[in-house]
Amino acid sequence: WSDDTKYFQGQITATPGCLSFPLSQWTLLLEEQAPDLEKVLSGHYSTSIDPKQSQTLGKGFKIIVSQPSTTHKVKTYGDWSIAMDLWIEALTFIMPWKESEL
Repeated sequence: WSDDTKYFQGQITATPGCLSFPLSQWTLLLEEQAPDLEKVLSGHYSTSIDPKQSQTLGKGFKIIVSQPSTTHKVKTYGDWSIAMDLWIEALTFIMPWKESEL
């Protein structure tokens, strides 16, 4: 996974039924790093976006990938539980064999 995270991230997000999950958190999953639960929670509840990445593709073409802005903080057990459930759902979407470990 971690050899080419951009490739696998593209494959995952293009898969039918892919979860709505912040791109930065897909990268962390693929790199086997801990999630940022505030970004996971914000991605779930956010209605505003914060442009983070752009790529110029030649004359007049530019792709902008937007990320949800961090608006929700993990303050309670309920927040933590929701964020962890979302993270586990994303993890088992790409690695279904890990479900029994969680």
